[in-house]
Amino acid sequence: MSQAQLQSYYRLICLENILCKKKKAPLFHPLLVLVLLLVAVLLLVVVLLLFVLLLVLVLLLVVVLLLVVVLLLVVLLLVAVLLLVVVLLLVVVLLLVLPL
Repeated sequence: MSQAQLQSYYRLICLENILCKKKKAPLFHPLLVLVLLLVAVLLLVVVLLLFVLLLVLVLLLVVVLLLVVVLLLVVLLLVAVLLLVVVLLLVVVLLLVLPL
């Protein structure tokens, strides 16, 4: 083979290697990456919804506890007023009965 033939042969081999070079397969299939991203987003949404639900439940519990405390205070106030009325009635009755 002559020098020119060898050079053209080598050029042909180089060109064939460049053109026919197989593409490397990606590490992860793009569809798999898309599915994994979708699952990650869905999990994030679920976690955020659970956090919001927990926050709402805690706030609801606080409101209910405050209502219970207010109701207990109202009941105690009513009992105190009732006892005061009973004591005043007893004092009035005693003042009316004692002079006799």
